Amino acid sequence: SVAPPIRRNIMYERVRTFVRQHLRDSSLSIDIIASSLHCTKRYLHKVFREDGRSLHRFIQDSRLERCGQDLANPALADRSIMGIAVSWGFCSSSHFSRAFRQRFGVAPSLYRSLRMAGTTAAVVAPAVCRARFGSEISSRRPLGHIRPRNAPGPL
Repeated sequence: SVAPPIRRNIMYERVRTFVRQHLRDSSLSIDIIASSLHCTKRYLHKVFREDGRSLHRFIQDSRLERCGQDLANPALADRSIMGIAVSWGFCSSSHFSRAFRQRFGVAPSLYRSLRMAGTTAAVVAPAVCRARFGSEISSRRPLGHIRPRNAPGPL
């Protein structure tokens, strides 16, 4: 018999592979994964707890990474941002925009513009936002959160 930590590592890789193969399916859920891999939802949570992020977070992060790659791809410049998001399993434009901004520090449209110009958004975005939009980065919020300089009240 295989030792429990090794079994968990094997299951972890099986789940990651399954998620990558079904990432475009907007109905991808822990229920579907558990059923397809013949295990319990509780076990899936246990497997991903050791990774430091939930299975849901892994799925969302994977989708956001793929969206980021597609937004930076000149061959896909004619596709709408929401079209790309939907193709990777996002159903709501507001949820996608919020999640994308939290992950990359800028809105999807600015990210696309910067990447099409050959700039790495994660490095340049804060300075570009300050220069272009008169905004500043708040040190009390996640990196990339901007607010207008003259916005009233504390963050």
